[in-house]
Amino acid sequence: MAEFKDPRIRFVNLPENVGEQWGPANRGFEMAGGELIAYLNHDDLWFPDHLEALVRHLDDTQADLVYALRFSVGQDGLLFCGMTNAELRYDPSHHVEASLWLARRALIEELGGWRAATTIHARTPSQDLLTRAWQRGKHLRCHPQVTALMLHAGSRPNSYKLRDDREHKDLLARLRDPRFREMLITQALIQATRRVNEISRRLHSPRERIGHYVDRALVAFGFNPETVRNRFSGRPKGWVVDHIRQIGGLRPLDRERERK
Repeated sequence: MAEFKDPRIRFVNLPENVGEQWGPANRGFEMAGGELIAYLNHDDLWFPDHLEALVRHLDDTQADLVYALRFSVGQDGLLFCGMTNAELRYDPSHHVEASLWLARRALIEELGGWRAATTIHARTPSQDLLTRAWQRGKHLRCHPQVTALMLHAGSRPNSYKLRDDREHKDLLARLRDPRFREMLITQALIQATRRVNEISRRLHSPRERIGHYVDRALVAFGFNPETVRNRFSGRPKGWVVDHIRQIGGLRPLDRERERK
């Protein structure tokens, strides 16, 4: 970090990671001095124009928060372009990682920051924050461009233990090549066409059709479908974070400490 030699960059090494994702996110927000807030998770990468594109879109839409189109790179080389909707407005039927956001400081302050995984029924603290903003009628807009890459540590076995950064280094070295983004998107389209028949069969099964309509109905009445499913399935709060930590080789969340 010191190699950047930029006084605007402050590196803080917390004595321990208190509060999984929500603790460091809130600590960073407290230290930030700007009117615009962006997060970059440890396992994701930004293209060089990411912030510039989102700032421009925030100004154009006068939104409270904007986010880039989700584009993830799987460990097996498969590429996925995330869901959005025709309105290009957020609703909790799709997942938007914090690395894709650009938010106004006033929004995070009004929401009271991030909440602990063990106190919510949403998938993760980041999705809980977005859902709360959506429930308050905030202006949350998708910028339909790929400006970041999601590389989920939680889907890569023992990633937290091994700390293998070769995949990140390889991608980072290629991000500045203007042809690289087009190549990735083209590759994703080719892979998607190969999966069309399988996806179509799954979507047209009775169970999938019912699930889709139930999700849309819940959204129409102001509910997060995932939160409802988690409540009625009896899953403990923070179960997804526990699952991700287990895959990554870490212990479950310390619920007693987080309640304090």
